[in-house]
Amino acid sequence: MNKQYTRPEGTDLDVSHSTIVVAEAVAKLLATKFQGTAKELHKVTDVQRHGKRFDSLNDVKSTVTGTGTIRVIARRVQNVRREAGYTIGDVHFVAFILVNDQYGENRDQRAELIASRLGVEVLSPSFSQSLKKFAHKAVSSCQWENITTQAFDEIGVSMFAVQWSQECRLNVPVDESEMDDFLVAFMTADIAANAPLMEAKIELEQEPTNA
Repeated sequence: MNKQYTRPEGTDLDVSHSTIVVAEAVAKLLATKFQGTAKELHKVTDVQRHGKRFDSLNDVKSTVTGTGTIRVIARRVQNVRREAGYTIGDVHFVAFILVNDQYGENRDQRAELIASRLGVEVLSPSFSQSLKKFAHKAVSSCQWENITTQAFDEIGVSMFAVQWSQECRLNVPVDESEMDDFLVAFMTADIAANAPLMEAKIELEQEPTNA
């Protein structure tokens, strides 16, 4: 039986001044490079901040929809201090790459390829520049590793973890004008075994604005 709750007015979770905002900015930036269609084998269907842990293999399997997913977390923060008018922290990020086979048995190669390219991407100057006010300094080092287990292999999933640390500003106010309006969504669905993937671009209607 599902429980339903009524949320009182004014109880929305304010995530400003937190690593939640920073991790979401990182995930949104990585999505511009690594989110793509089923035919783009070097990309995945979904890139987002990961807000929960994997408690079971079913959790992992249900997460890997379409061609796979990249989940970004801020794993820990160290050396938090005041500097140049900001609260600065060394944020340790992890991007989990979870992929399946596409057009052949290639999930291991796909996971390694995406992890390699993602690791190189976060080290590029353009990555930190695109993070704008959140990045205090550029990323100086990165590492990635294959964390696929036998249990993952048995459900047809390969998993890599890309890890890096970056000095980030933690007290940057949330700018609503830069937040996603969620007006466009991309859907990928499995019709049947060995059948082509069904893909769709969904655009929500917008209310006309008064000039």
